[in-house]
Amino acid sequence: MKHSLFSLSVALLAPLCVSCSGDGGNPTSNSLAENGQVVINDDNEVGNPYAGSGKIYMAEERNSSGQLVLTEDAMLEVGTMSNGEIYLDLPANVDSRFLSKLESVPAGLDIEPLGAEVWFYTNPLRLLNNGQHIGNLDYTKIQNDGTYHVIRYWYFSKATRISGLEYKIEAKKGWNKIYTRGTNDESTHTTDLSKVPDGLNWLIREIK
Repeated sequence: MKHSLFSLSVALLAPLCVSCSGDGGNPTSNSLAENGQVVINDDNEVGNPYAGSGKIYMAEERNSSGQLVLTEDAMLEVGTMSNGEIYLDLPANVDSRFLSKLESVPAGLDIEPLGAEVWFYTNPLRLLNNGQHIGNLDYTKIQNDGTYHVIRYWYFSKATRISGLEYKIEAKKGWNKIYTRGTNDESTHTTDLSKVPDGLNWLIREIK
């Protein structure tokens, strides 16, 4: 589960969202993407309200066949859904098996200070019901021209600043929200939530 610096630098090129941790490390209750009604995402169109229930996890490990690993040791529970209403409750502490250490600086980036244990989670959240993977969740907006906006959660063991290339991140200790704006050609990532446009929704892509 742990990654090298080089795989981390690749992860830095994936979609992100900006930070806003409270004193206890969990996102503040009045910030974006905490709770809300989930709607169905059908061909990038916002559809009808979703009425499903289950547990919500972060999971990104894949096996040699490219299939998502959904075993207990490969997932982190981060919330629940009840009748289409999502409730996030990110844990204050993250097990070391999910974390990687920032030990050196990839070319073009400035990271201060080094040494943080981090989890750059760049995937949708996973919805499971009775152990069955039934959907992928994102707090997002996709424009007609293909430009996407998404908010995801990253964990830092200590306050860290990342700048340069497409990044402007001022992370606090604990969970941070990262806002990513992207196209087919490029993406930018920041913790400045004032950059987030109106119109983001919790969208689910159902597993069929």
